Amino acid sequence: MKAIVSRAVNGAFPEVGTSDRMIVSNLKTHHGVMRRARRYAQGKPFRVEFFTDEGFYGEPYRVITVGR
Repeated sequence: MKAIVSRAVNGAFPEVGTSDRMIVSNLKTHHGVMRRARRYAQGKPFRVEFFTDEGFYGEPYRVITVGR
């Protein structure tokens, strides 16, 4: 599983770039990814997009938005 965590900037989530986004690829559970995402977001709203290892360049199979 891989995930992209995006922190909100001025109320919107960035779609490109990495200054407010990070990739998580070394965790195996949704719970672990969400825990890391909360630490990364530092209290800001955030979005987590989950991908399979094989489908990382496709559409996410699950998207969770927190804090909006």
